[in-house]
Amino acid sequence: MRNCLNLPLICVILASTGGPLVAESSHSSDPPLTAAEARDLAAHATNAEDHLRLAAYYSANIKKLQADLAEEENLMQHWASVEGMADRNKIPNPYWSAKTLAQVYRAQLEKETRLAAEQRNMADSAQTPLATTK
Repeated sequence: MRNCLNLPLICVILASTGGPLVAESSHSSDPPLTAAEARDLAAHATNAEDHLRLAAYYSANIKKLQADLAEEENLMQHWASVEGMADRNKIPNPYWSAKTLAQVYRAQLEKETRLAAEQRNMADSAQTPLATTK
């Protein structure tokens, strides 16, 4: 139960990245990236638009992971309230399954949040012209 309900902490992390993580590419008609396309684009991203597309991809993943995490935390709370379920040694145990999935989703959410922030920062630095010394 130590890691239960870290969703507010994750929301604080999202809010502290310096701006919204939902990044739109300049072409809103671009289809969403697949996982394979995102890996390819991450390896060959050269301009701000590429980084913004990656940030949008990671942001979409963040929304899905937040929903999955909230669902598993709700299931974990439900099964913890059922008498004897959290201490039950018989496998499969729905409480343990929900707890494990919540930990997996939490780790994935932290990774996607970090990746989205990095891509956003790279896009910002690619758009900012370098200062010239005279």
